[in-house]
Amino acid sequence: MPVPRAHVVACHHCRRRNRLPVSGRGIPRCGNCHEALPWVTDASDEDFAAIIDNPMMAVLVNIWAPWCALCKRANPAIEHLAVALAGQVKLVEVNVADAPDLRRRFAVESVPTLLLLRGPLIAAYRGGAPPEPSLRSWLAQAREQIGAPGEPVSAARAGLQGASGAGRASLGYGGQSGACGGCARQ
Repeated sequence: MPVPRAHVVACHHCRRRNRLPVSGRGIPRCGNCHEALPWVTDASDEDFAAIIDNPMMAVLVNIWAPWCALCKRANPAIEHLAVALAGQVKLVEVNVADAPDLRRRFAVESVPTLLLLRGPLIAAYRGGAPPEPSLRSWLAQAREQIGAPGEPVSAARAGLQGASGAGRASLGYGGQSGACGGCARQ
């Protein structure tokens, strides 16, 4: 059973500090101005399932490593995107050193690796650290394919049929598609 944790997040609109749980359902909002808050948290092997369980928004999983220079360069851009998409995307950061089971489960061969999850489906999978405009475009296209919150997600709608999605339709297996992430050290 995961231990309940919380982060303190400053609202980007009114600057009020809010306590935000790492897991839960719905869209986190500021207690003062009621604007959506960016939901950025970390996860390990033990608490990953509880943290990603949110049918109201897509979950962007950033699988990274502390020794990876490319990850250190990409992480601020990914976090900036999570702030820009507050209320639409939850960012979950997974350190491969702290989560070897998740690394194996998603067949991560290089870091950084990004997964966009919607419910039990992996809607998009990307290795490497593209510049922020390219990352924003990739994320927008993937979110468009999976539909709005509350809509049922099917493998066909998420674009998971054919060679690009073979083996990646559920959370049981990652299936690297040959994209190079820059750092193959594991």
